[in-house]
Amino acid sequence: MTKRELRERRRRAWLLSGAVALALLVSLGSLGRLLQGIEWWLQAAFAGIAVLAAAAGTRAVLRWPFWPTLAGAVAGIVAVTVTSAPLDAFLGIVPVPETFAAFRELVARGEESIASQATPARADEGIRFLVTAAAAGIALVVDAIAHWFRSPALVGIPLLIIVSVPSVVHPTIADPLPFVLAAACYLLVLRVGARVQSGAALGLGAAVVVAALLVPAMLPPVRPAQGAGGGSGITTGLNPILDLGADLRRSEEVVALTYTTTAPGGVYLRTTSLDEFSGPTWSPGDVDEYPDNPVDAIPPAPGRAGDVAVDRYETTVQSVLLGGRWLPVPYAPESVSGLDGDWYWEPEALAVRSETAGVSGQDWEVVSTEARPTQEQLRASGTNTPAGFEPYLRLPDELPDIVRETAQEVAGAEATSFDRAVALQRFFRGPAFSYSELAPVREDYDGSGAEVLGEFLEERSGYCVHFSSAMAAMARSLGIPARISVGFAPGQPSTDSETDTRIYTVSSYDAHAWPELWFEGAGWVRFEPTPGRGAPQNFAQALPDDPTTPENEATQAPTTAPSAPAPTPTSTPGVPQQLGPDGSAAQNDRETSNAWMAVFVLAGLLVLAAPAIARLARRSRRFAALGRAGGSALDAWDEVRDTAEDHGRPGLGAPTPREFADSLRDIDSAALDRLRLALELERFAERPVDVDPADVREVCAAIAQRASFAQRIRAVLMPASVLSRFVPRLAARADGSAG
Repeated sequence: MTKRELRERRRRAWLLSGAVALALLVSLGSLGRLLQGIEWWLQAAFAGIAVLAAAAGTRAVLRWPFWPTLAGAVAGIVAVTVTSAPLDAFLGIVPVPETFAAFRELVARGEESIASQATPARADEGIRFLVTAAAAGIALVVDAIAHWFRSPALVGIPLLIIVSVPSVVHPTIADPLPFVLAAACYLLVLRVGARVQSGAALGLGAAVVVAALLVPAMLPPVRPAQGAGGGSGITTGLNPILDLGADLRRSEEVVALTYTTTAPGGVYLRTTSLDEFSGPTWSPGDVDEYPDNPVDAIPPAPGRAGDVAVDRYETTVQSVLLGGRWLPVPYAPESVSGLDGDWYWEPEALAVRSETAGVSGQDWEVVSTEARPTQEQLRASGTNTPAGFEPYLRLPDELPDIVRETAQEVAGAEATSFDRAVALQRFFRGPAFSYSELAPVREDYDGSGAEVLGEFLEERSGYCVHFSSAMAAMARSLGIPARISVGFAPGQPSTDSETDTRIYTVSSYDAHAWPELWFEGAGWVRFEPTPGRGAPQNFAQALPDDPTTPENEATQAPTTAPSAPAPTPTSTPGVPQQLGPDGSAAQNDRETSNAWMAVFVLAGLLVLAAPAIARLARRSRRFAALGRAGGSALDAWDEVRDTAEDHGRPGLGAPTPREFADSLRDIDSAALDRLRLALELERFAERPVDVDPADVREVCAAIAQRASFAQRIRAVLMPASVLSRFVPRLAARADGSAG
């Protein structure tokens, strides 16, 4: 190899490393749908670039392929040490036994954080370590694939895995943009590493993007397995409302827990209450540790007067696929038993949580009470706001005017706080609003923030997060203390045939949020503004009749027109149908969301498999022609040459068939001589000459048997004879790896 050729080879290697680095950094950016901030990306990018740069630098001075990989591994360990555990390393760089002990602790903290947080999660030290270590490992793998195994096309597999992670965690947040950007970077890798011409790369990329955008419309819905119990489960994170929409939009039903209760009709299971409305979202108040608040004895719910009737219930809960640190319990709990670990109750919300234990795998029994105030008792509270409840009336400065104006228009004329609350509930459950889990995502007003409420009241379509936060904010604007509770609706009942016990199953589809309003003498009272979900409180006297409100709102879903046909059931029996704004089942939206992820993965796999498919089609066409009368010896010879090229055989530049056959003398096959003679005869006779397809198979098999294992794999997955159609003599790269 001349000095010029050596310089060109090194330049190509540096360009390929740069293209791989860009593709890796863009792919890592797709995780931004799951993690907050940018620090985690900068840390992971530093580790990935360190690995690729160390490997590229070593490759420029050492030719043995193992040394660059070793240098990259060392650089990755150093980068992870510097960013994650410098205080436990020698000079902050060199890892020592204490460093790896710190790594193990960070892994445990990261796993715990992932299990307890909602998405987008706060990227704490544990999560940042996991992402950084993964980035370093993937960088090492893609560098080895691109340079050591000389298969830059296979770099797309790790990149596809990274880009697919958000869709796997939550299929509903699948976004074509990260996929398109990663695909563009992958085509750049092909352009530099496999020397695919720019026009061909752009054409291939355009075809993949178009397929990714159009194919979902032609695919049937992806239906989840009935009664699926797998999946990643759901969590009661530090702010459960952040993840509630994603849980509702899951493509598959995930059973969170089951319970039995003495309460007729089941119970709402509350994890916590959100009382601070800062503007961007609702959140719990200051959560402190209360080690002196054991859950075996919880004080009575605040605000209840002695003349308000109270029912007492016993509930036994079994956690199936539920994680986190908030315990789902009915309001208001009096005692909780059967838990492992240290648990405590919070004075304001009477929520039950732990700092050291988790909900996963727990079984617990709850004794709870539920107030049954009459309408007269609630009206008796008037419109007075008790002292100390100012925090439950605060509204952010950026709250749109439409929130206060709509509240005044709907309920401002009512005489008491209770009548105002009922008017708000009736307003939301009326025909003007519709339930939809995907409309807020499509129109970009998902969430519970102040600006979101303005758009929600204009669009009038959303799910429980929007209805509960809107009613709570409007109630506060009318002087009624309000907060939001997050947890689960009662779930779906069934009867055990052996014990005749009524068992309620609560799944991810039952994740729910509802407002609680304060009334002097009754305390916090639950309301249900979300149409088609749950049921409004049944007070001692019937609420004022409203002809626009269905009599049994717990089982009827809203429609935009009275004549809308009933939807065809698509969900698991017992799972409530949730209707979109056009009356179609929202379950269909869940089922089709998985199709996007399937298409992204399929498109990526098709890109990777395209050369192998093209080679197989060409081989099949040639053998089909050889099997017919008049088959050409040229087809047979072309198949032999392509097989030799795919397996990195030297001598492909031979100008004549005889010289090429001489380069294959190690095969020592009479079949090769017969094929060569047939080709020469065909050329001189200027007419097709029949050959035996068995001779072609024998020669091709002999070529493959004399190739290394890596060459045989490369010949199947990335045949050079196909890629060389884009750039003549691509096989010359394979010559260097022969032997």
